[in-house]
Amino acid sequence: MPVTTLSGAGALPAIAVYYYRRLYSTEDIGIIRDDMFDWMKGKFTKVRASEFACPWKYWAYIQTPKPDSLLPKLAIAVLSIAVNTATCERLFSALRLLHTTKRNRLGWSKALDIETIAKHVRQRALN
Repeated sequence: MPVTTLSGAGALPAIAVYYYRRLYSTEDIGIIRDDMFDWMKGKFTKVRASEFACPWKYWAYIQTPKPDSLLPKLAIAVLSIAVNTATCERLFSALRLLHTTKRNRLGWSKALDIETIAKHVRQRALN
């Protein structure tokens, strides 16, 4: 794997830890950092992902011989997330209401701040 700012020795294991904590709401990360580092170096398993039709099948296969490893569990969870653009579309729709011809000099940062405040106001109104 080529080394970049996102694929360096410390970056990918840190990303794995972050998403494991977020997806499973736990601080118990086991040895996921070590497993991720081994996977990056090609030492996690002798089986190659290219031998499988899809990434999900690869990680499901890896989970069988390594039942204590959290890395296959994390990979399957991440691959199971449905891609959805609704949140992004909703934000652009709200931005369209804020950024009108009269307010066309409004910067993206201020527009995002206004939308964040408006979101909190809407949530308070619902509660």
